[in-house]
Amino acid sequence: MRLLRNIYLVGGLDYHLTYTDWPSNDCNVYLVDTRDTLVMVDCGCGETVPSILTHIRELGLEVRDLSHVLLTHEHLPHSGGAEALRKAGANVISHQAAAQALNAGDERTSAFHYHKRPVPVEVVMSLADGAEIEIGEAVFRMIHLPGHSPGSCAYEMEMGGRKVFFTGDVVMNGGMPGRCDNFGFNANAMRSSLLRLLKDFTPDCVMPGHGPMCFTNATVWIESALSLMLRE
Repeated sequence: MRLLRNIYLVGGLDYHLTYTDWPSNDCNVYLVDTRDTLVMVDCGCGETVPSILTHIRELGLEVRDLSHVLLTHEHLPHSGGAEALRKAGANVISHQAAAQALNAGDERTSAFHYHKRPVPVEVVMSLADGAEIEIGEAVFRMIHLPGHSPGSCAYEMEMGGRKVFFTGDVVMNGGMPGRCDNFGFNANAMRSSLLRLLKDFTPDCVMPGHGPMCFTNATVWIESALSLMLRE
């Protein structure tokens, strides 16, 4: 499913692009065509990787061109497929806190919510807050936004004059923040992250970890998420 010029949705339970016979809460999986290679943002719970790769082929793109997987955080519905994709040749990238959890494959992945055991990711390249990575014609900037989890982050990129933010579970559908019962959730950190987004950034589009996307005036979603967190 094409969302913007070179951004596609290739997985996710909310759009029935993937399916499991258990309540996986499989996340939105995005694909960015950088004109050189393909970049995936989040990768689902693991079992749905074959379906995701099928969707890539159906778009007329080559799976062998997938060079990077950018993870918004360490939780199973977003990172469970990372090791399989790494073994297939993709570089897995996350914030350092998420990388530590994924390397260990421990409770920080919140796999226990789904009665699953996480698959440790052997090698994760970690980026610091504000670091940029250039892939083909695209430049992704990591913004560390802890709160939903210690390793939560967003990736900012510009496409066609629009600032696009892949926000994982920091900002979701209509400005809803992600669930607060995961291992490592910190309400104060979440409020600070949302306030930072509101003060320091002006996203045009938000590509969230679950649910529909926001294609214009995305600051409204951030304001709504912050308002909800302040009421908690």
